[in-house]
Amino acid sequence: MTLPSNAMADDDPPSSESWDGMDLRLVLRRWAADASAADTAASRSRERWLRHQAGESATLIGVLVDLAERGRAATVTTLAGVHTGEVVGVGRDFCVMASPGSTLLALSSVVSVAPLEPLVHGYTASPPAASDGDREAPLDLDLEEVLSRLAADRSPVRLVLAGGTAVTGTLWATGDGIVVCRSEGPGRRMVTVVCAAVTSCTPR
Repeated sequence: MTLPSNAMADDDPPSSESWDGMDLRLVLRRWAADASAADTAASRSRERWLRHQAGESATLIGVLVDLAERGRAATVTTLAGVHTGEVVGVGRDFCVMASPGSTLLALSSVVSVAPLEPLVHGYTASPPAASDGDREAPLDLDLEEVLSRLAADRSPVRLVLAGGTAVTGTLWATGDGIVVCRSEGPGRRMVTVVCAAVTSCTPR
């Protein structure tokens, strides 16, 4: 077979015009720079992906546990109100805030959490702390169990329910998904409250 005049046989050496020593070094350097840039871009892409995955796996409990471990204050907005103070404990479905007394907040009622930085007189907003992701609650209790224990001690409390209604009195008994509160005031009625409707509980 006859090769075209501009073709090169497999065993022909590369043209010295294209592959002299200096040109080869320049080409190799360019390739090395291209490879380094590609590695850097890939590394940045991996970092962005990992940060994205961490964000995707973050949970409300994880955010609150981070705040509690760092002793950070926050403004926690629920369906029934706004609470500002330090997050001092996290259970399976509730958190405890010191603001300045202790208040238990049902996580099902939480709509936002805004970390704060302490000032001499109050707090100021700060960027949200990076969450470590899907964290487990350190307190192996749920809100219904806490209410049951408070009822066993006949604890005086103020319960705020979904919609903003408040029940103030003494926890008297608990049942399956309910808590009975002996209200204050004339008649001292027994009020049965559905635990799932409780947005916050403040011991008095």
